[in-house]
Amino acid sequence: MEAAALERFRSPGKGSGLRSRRRVRPGELLYRAEPFAYVVSKELLGGVCERCLRRNEHLHRCSQCKVAKYCGKSCQKEAWLDHKQECKCLKNIKPNFPPDSVRLAGRIVFKLLRQLVCVSERLYSFSDLQSNTEQLSEEMKDGLRHLAHTLQLYLKAEIEDASHLPAAIDFFQIFTKRKNIHWCGSQMIKCRKVSGRSTERKEDKQMNKKPW
Repeated sequence: MEAAALERFRSPGKGSGLRSRRRVRPGELLYRAEPFAYVVSKELLGGVCERCLRRNEHLHRCSQCKVAKYCGKSCQKEAWLDHKQECKCLKNIKPNFPPDSVRLAGRIVFKLLRQLVCVSERLYSFSDLQSNTEQLSEEMKDGLRHLAHTLQLYLKAEIEDASHLPAAIDFFQIFTKRKNIHWCGSQMIKCRKVSGRSTERKEDKQMNKKPW
C-alpha cells in the first residue's frame, strides 16, 4: 500500500496515528520505509552489520573509528552518509563510548542538519513528534538534561558550539521525542529507533555523575 492510501489522525490523549483510507486484507502490508534514524545496541556491536542489521561472523570494521562494522563494501558505502560525521565523534571520545540513546540522538542531529527529506517522513516528520514534556517528572527531566549534556560533549568534534545550531534542533527536546526499544531487522535485531514518546531506560538513569 502506498503512503497516499494512508492518512494521519489525532486521538485525544494518545497523539497521532495512521489509518487506511480503504478496506485491507488480513496480512496485507500497509506501509514500509526505513526509519528516520537507528543504531545497533551496544551489546550487539561487532556481531551485526550497521547497515542491514544482519548477523555476520565476518564483518569488516570502519578503518577510522574501528567501531562500526559492515557485511562488505556495499553496506559500508550505503551507510556512509549516516556514519560520516559520527565516525569523527566516536574517534574523538575514545576510549569512552556513548550510550545508545546518545549515539542515536547524534544521528538525528546530523540528519536534521543535512535537511534531506527522508522517505519515512512522507506521512509525518520528526518535528511532528510530540515531546510530552509536561508529563515528565522533575527526576526524568533532570535525567534527560544530563543526556543532552552528554550529547553535547559527544558531538564536540563536529559541533563546537551547540548554541549556533538552528532553533529547531534542541538537544533536550530530541530526547523527549525518542522511544526506547523497538525490534527490527530480518533476524529481530534489537536496536534503538526514533519514535514519538519519551520513556526511560536503566542505563540512562545510571548516568547521574559522569557522561560516559
